[in-house]
Amino acid sequence: MAVVALESLVEEVHIVTQERGTEASKAHSNNEQLCVVAPRLSYETGLVSTIIPVYNRPQMLKHAVASVLEQTYRPIEIVIVDDGSIDDTARIADNLESSSPNEVTVIHKANTGPGLARETGRKQARGEFIQYLDSDDVLLPKKFELQVNGLEKNPQCGVSYGKTRFRHADGNIAPGAWKGTGTKVDTMFPSFLL
Repeated sequence: MAVVALESLVEEVHIVTQERGTEASKAHSNNEQLCVVAPRLSYETGLVSTIIPVYNRPQMLKHAVASVLEQTYRPIEIVIVDDGSIDDTARIADNLESSSPNEVTVIHKANTGPGLARETGRKQARGEFIQYLDSDDVLLPKKFELQVNGLEKNPQCGVSYGKTRFRHADGNIAPGAWKGTGTKVDTMFPSFLL
């Protein structure tokens, strides 16, 4: 699985090739590990579904959702999964849905942790593209535009990723990529697991 860097216009976004079907059964050199991903049976073409699991973070949820709504790319949907919050988060999530009913959906469930909350959101998502977003994170406005464009220009690829920047509580952004993101890798697995 090769990594394809996009053109200089999109220099901070990279594409990881995800092989499918008969191509996936071919032998690979250099002991490259293979991961075969079955396509989803149905989705809405072009739609980016953002899944936001949340537990007791009402103010951060507002910022996360705002950053998705500010994307330059459309169509989008936001699936908020309230993972049994015991504070004001459920009410805030419902208000966000009321304010943008065509783009925001809220699922309320008992607390089972972020992994199962993400899976609940994935099952509800209708989009061709999936964006997982933690409730304490925000996106830059052109993220979806750049990544969808990269995937469309490189149809052999199944994953797009870019740099993550760390923002301190005071709003200052640390220089450089955070936790090794934005680094070109030659194979998707096991690189992303380390």
